[in-house]
Amino acid sequence: MPLAPDRNAVQLSFHAKRGEIFMADADQSHEGKGGVYKIKPDGSGYTGVIDSGIGAFGIRGVAVDWVAGGLTTTTVVPRN
Repeated sequence: MPLAPDRNAVQLSFHAKRGEIFMADADQSHEGKGGVYKIKPDGSGYTGVIDSGIGAFGIRGVAVDWVAGGLTTTTVVPRN
């Protein structure tokens, strides 16, 4: 799967039935935000799934529930 050099994929999840890879991108320097994006294994269909309302620390994990069709994300909040 081709990935642009300005991306910081911290976790991937694959939906086998739909043939889509979901990527948690922690790099907030790209347009000022990270998020969750999906892409086909051949590199086509790159689309933002969650790209707003993410918060200051971004999304750090993603998991596809291919049975129910859901998507779960995790974030990080630093502690003092």
